[in-house]
Formats: sequence, structure tokens, C-alpha cells
Amino acid sequence: MKRISDYTHTELLNLSPTELSALFDIEREIENEKALKFENKEYPMFSFDEKVKFWSGNLHRQMRWQAESGLDPYAIYDLDWYKSVKEKEPYIDAIMNEVFDKYWSSTGGEWSKEEYLKRITESP
Repeated sequence: MKRISDYTHTELLNLSPTELSALFDIEREIENEKALKFENKEYPMFSFDEKVKFWSGNLHRQMRWQAESGLDPYAIYDLDWYKSVKEKEPYIDAIMNEVFDKYWSSTGGEWSKEEYLKRITESP
């Protein structure tokens, strides 16, 4: 099974729409399998501190991308997001307290804990 990375740019341009679509389907399936493996096998084995670092890095990156795109960095948070995360990570509140206290407040305090809390408690 060939992956996108196995093709040169020119080879990709020469694929038919059907072939390109099939290739993207394969990539999507591989990424989904990786995500499920991480979610079900790797992440649960993380220590509390590793979980704090994981959430701090991933959420900071998403918020930064939003801000760099001229969008609201807090738009990634809402009540539905919170409920979904809480189902998978019951300790998300303690984790986020550590994220704000240990990591985000020491980086110039660019992210507001108050704004985060407001977004996860309000319905859209």
C-alpha cells in the first residue's frame, strides 16, 4: 500500500481524481488508527504530569493557530467540547488548573483562565 509520502510531487499531480481520493482515504484511515491507538492505549498510560504537558502543548498550539489566523483563540472551547473531553478525561479540570498555573501563566500569561472557564460553562 503506497502512501502519499511515497509519491513525488509530479506523480501526485498525474494521479486521477479517483486515485487521489483513494490515496487520501488511506491516509485518513491510517491517521484514525493512530489516533485511536493513542487515545485507547498510549494516553491512558500517561502520568498526571505527562497529561498536563500533553494538554498544555496541544491546546496552546490550537489557540496560537487561531490567533495567528485572526480568529478568536478561545473559539476552540465551548460546553460541548468540555463535555466531550470530560467523558474521555475525567480529571480535565485538575489538568487544566495545572496547565494554567504551571505552564500558561509562566509564558507571559497570554491565555486567560477566566475566559477559558467562561467558554466551557456557557451554552452557545
